[in-house]
Amino acid sequence: MDLEFYPFYADDDRLYFDFLSVSPERTIRKAVIFTPLSAHEVFNLALVDVRPDGSICDKTISNNGDLEKVMATVFQCVAQFFESYPWADIYLQANTPARNRLYRIIISKELSRIKKYYEIYGTIDSVTETFEPGKEYHHYIIKSISI
Repeated sequence: MDLEFYPFYADDDRLYFDFLSVSPERTIRKAVIFTPLSAHEVFNLALVDVRPDGSICDKTISNNGDLEKVMATVFQCVAQFFESYPWADIYLQANTPARNRLYRIIISKELSRIKKYYEIYGTIDSVTETFEPGKEYHHYIIKSISI
């Protein structure tokens, strides 16, 4: 993606990425966390807010006015994750219908840019198919395209 993104810190394993979402009103610490699922070739992606006490929350609606920059940062984290885990699949599922719609809109909008790097799939009722813009899915799977 050619969009502006936030600088971020990655841990040595490239499973935890930390950055600051900044607006004139406030600064919010965020993290992108990749967690291996029972099938160790699949990792869940979570975008969370990091509270001042260090705990995380994936239910917060930030409305910090920087959604595109935050999502561009997430895509940069995905790229770095795949540098270390090119064989892995990323599983992405929103925790609310509104967030799921948001993910679908963002993937649809950026599909022409990201499809040269990633294969994107959507799943409906246990059926996984190539992502189609505008189609409603329960969750998404991202795979790296080996170049």
